[in-house]
Amino acid sequence: MSEGTPLQPPTSILIVGCGCFGASTALSLLRGRYSNFPQLITILDRSATPPEIDAASSDINKIVRQDYADPLYATLAIRAIDRWRKDRVYEPNFHECGVLVAARKGTKNEIYVRKSYGLNKEEQRRSEAAEKKVWVLQGEGMWKEVYGRVPQIVRKKELESNTAYYNEAGGWADSRQAVVDVVSILRSSGVHFIQGEAQSLLYANDSRTVQGVKLIDGRTLTADLTILASGAWTSRLLPELGHELVPTGQVIGTIQLDQKEAELYRDAPVSLFLDTGFYSFPPTKTGLVKFAIHSAGFLNPTPTLPSTPRTTLSPGYETQQIPLSARTEMIEQLARVYPALQKRDWKGSRLCWYTDRRTGDWLIDYDPSREGLFVASGGSGHAFKFFPILGDLVVKRLEGSLEEEASKVWSWKGVEGRVDQSREGRETSQILEGEREAKL
Repeated sequence: MSEGTPLQPPTSILIVGCGCFGASTALSLLRGRYSNFPQLITILDRSATPPEIDAASSDINKIVRQDYADPLYATLAIRAIDRWRKDRVYEPNFHECGVLVAARKGTKNEIYVRKSYGLNKEEQRRSEAAEKKVWVLQGEGMWKEVYGRVPQIVRKKELESNTAYYNEAGGWADSRQAVVDVVSILRSSGVHFIQGEAQSLLYANDSRTVQGVKLIDGRTLTADLTILASGAWTSRLLPELGHELVPTGQVIGTIQLDQKEAELYRDAPVSLFLDTGFYSFPPTKTGLVKFAIHSAGFLNPTPTLPSTPRTTLSPGYETQQIPLSARTEMIEQLARVYPALQKRDWKGSRLCWYTDRRTGDWLIDYDPSREGLFVASGGSGHAFKFFPILGDLVVKRLEGSLEEEASKVWSWKGVEGRVDQSREGRETSQILEGEREAKL
């Protein structure tokens, strides 16, 4: 199957990977032309119960925000949040606590904040009946109003040095559970699941037509159309994308609060400081506070690829923690938002492996050099918030009905001159080799 061929039964589909892209694509197919043909959809995943524990979507929470300086993503994010609120599949895992967006004055990220605020105010004006408001934070009183009962919130010096706004729209989602819920629907509907790891693509005699994949245990899976939705593992099957879809390790930490403490932080917003990439969440229902830094991340180069994921499932790294330098930076940034937690012991830390594209745009396109192969990957650390509509976008591209701008931006070639506006903080990736690991 190739571009231009109508995607409809009896075309069989193999989706490699059941994270954010894979699960959402399968559900959109099931809700569309494949509603009566679930048996034609097969999903291959490394885990018997997707998502695998080291997948990017296998996390306690992800930011769901409509705060973008890029109109394309800002518009899509508004649609996605509306689906998070209203779709019974996604709504149970969405927590709309609001989002605070800030950057130090004089930094280039301050421009992003101002543009994002402008787009949100424009949307607010268009929707006069909109219940969710957005406003600039000016003065200590406004910050305290946003953070509620949080003890020792952002210091006064920090308040004065930031340009910030608060958006009532948005919050966070329980990412792992959201994927699990979609997987449950797919299973109960008759979609075929297979546990295993793809080793290579399976070709027809012409060496150009992809007919499926070969697994590391020797099994083969065939289909008319193969969709690679393998996240940070995509370049293992398509090495030529090694410099286009680069796996980067992003640092994450957690602190456990007791019940009394958790109540004090319960009404806090998601906090996003763009000049360093630091962000934090209010506590989960079990009192776990997560914080992280979104930057160029860490690389794990191999002889054949610029980087490949190194997780707790990688042999020899079962107890892997984040680099010591990253832990030090995280503690410094935590003090910007929650000074009272700066010296607290951490419950855990890890590297979350993103699939970064240079422009920060996703790759949702047919492989121009092969027949029967489609790639849906390159989340670049900001795809999950679009989970409720992401599969619809993939299916539209499969069918050739995706809007022209989006088709170009997410194409194999991409759009020359676009800059990754989603990437905050440190702009140069660091090599993991030689980095001292932090001890909990």
